[in-house]
Amino acid sequence: MSEQHLRVIVMTKQPIFRHGLLAILHAMTVCEIIGQPANAGEAVELAQQREPDVAVLDTLDETSDMFDLARKMRASSPKTAVILLSDHAG
Repeated sequence: MSEQHLRVIVMTKQPIFRHGLLAILHAMTVCEIIGQPANAGEAVELAQQREPDVAVLDTLDETSDMFDLARKMRASSPKTAVILLSDHAG
């Protein structure tokens, strides 16, 4: 039986957090990182093209609307589970 991999895209603004998260995901033999988009537009385009199983997303700037991004991601790749991260209090 062949092993299924979770296909994951990761978009975060903090380099140290991104590197740590990627290290953890790489250590998990069931995860395959298929992209690291630099912005919301790239994330939606990548999701549409590659249809990841999971998208881990963080706001890249204060003008980003995480919920709008999540809706666009789900519209472009309905089977993708979206995980939203935030470092904002309140």
